Amino acid sequence: LSASLFIMTAGPHTENILHGKYCSHSLATPLKVYLPFLSLQNDNYVVVDEKAGSDGAGTGVCTGFDVGCIMVEPTEHGVKAAKQIAELLDFFGTPYVFVGNKVMDGEDVSYIREHIPSAPVTCISHGKIARGAILDESVSVNLSHIIAAFRGMDITSRKHRSKEKFEKNKNHADTLI
Repeated sequence: LSASLFIMTAGPHTENILHGKYCSHSLATPLKVYLPFLSLQNDNYVVVDEKAGSDGAGTGVCTGFDVGCIMVEPTEHGVKAAKQIAELLDFFGTPYVFVGNKVMDGEDVSYIREHIPSAPVTCISHGKIARGAILDESVSVNLSHIIAAFRGMDITSRKHRSKEKFEKNKNHADTLI
């Protein structure tokens, strides 16, 4: 079994960005252009790791995702952020799943299930997963659960969603002029 890992970074944060002269959202532009046209072979996946919050999804880069994986922590703020991200992914037509994050016990899993629109496909415990511990059946971390959820989804073409987004933006810009 051989595996390859290819990494693309968006950035770097220049002095102009760090000192507030420019916005860092422009750093995602290469991803917005590249991801929709990326050709993948079977069992190849692209992982885009964004900072917590809805900012990244709001840039539209998510149209280049086959499926979004929304991390949701068992807190009021964590649930609120997850819902905001889900709304943006809905707006851009990007399918998604929820994954419980920093989950310590069944009570945390219940809290997440009560407050988000669909149950998390799996949960990641806080700290203990690094040592391979599984807290209980309700907190079972399994990457295969996430991959199975992705495979079961009706995924619209990344290229098609991105084209729709750019058309919406163009039409909206025309009305502003």
